[in-house]
Amino acid sequence: MALELWRPTLPAWRRAAERATLKVRARGGMPPDAPSWLAPAPDDAPDATVLLIDDTQLVMTSGEGETIAGLWTSHPLMVLLARRALQSVL
Repeated sequence: MALELWRPTLPAWRRAAERATLKVRARGGMPPDAPSWLAPAPDDAPDATVLLIDDTQLVMTSGEGETIAGLWTSHPLMVLLARRALQSVL
């Protein structure tokens, strides 16, 4: 996840952490108030945000600032590809 997305999405992450097991990796440094389930992404991590929700929904973004693009899908093939990609990063 891009670090600039951390602060605006923090309430959702806190709610999710109450009910789920999270593995979140942040690119671009770590916020000073990082919870225990937030870890730095490796240097070779892709420059994208990939969020897999309940193994059925995929949210993906790439780019920065005004050029950011994203996709939200439940297509099984896209979800499978994301699951495999995340296994190689985590």
